[in-house]
Amino acid sequence: LYGFATPQERDLFRLLVNHVSGIGPKTALDVLSGVSVTSFKAAVVAGDTKSLGQIKGIGKKTAERILVELKDKVGVAAALLQLLI
Repeated sequence: LYGFATPQERDLFRLLVNHVSGIGPKTALDVLSGVSVTSFKAAVVAGDTKSLGQIKGIGKKTAERILVELKDKVGVAAALLQLLI
């Protein structure tokens, strides 16, 4: 059983667990603890493996895998979010 402060955190958790191979619940929770949802999405859209790699449990290869597997999914959501703000 997992609890989240916001629906955006829950959605990011599900996205990581369901769409990135090699990331399980523990690593997804580490991501949520290490960076805000907005910062994470911005890093993915920008292709910033360095900032993703600094999150506990995320190494260089996992950061690259996150970019490859989530670029399309997060990019659209982040672009829409910027339009709303």
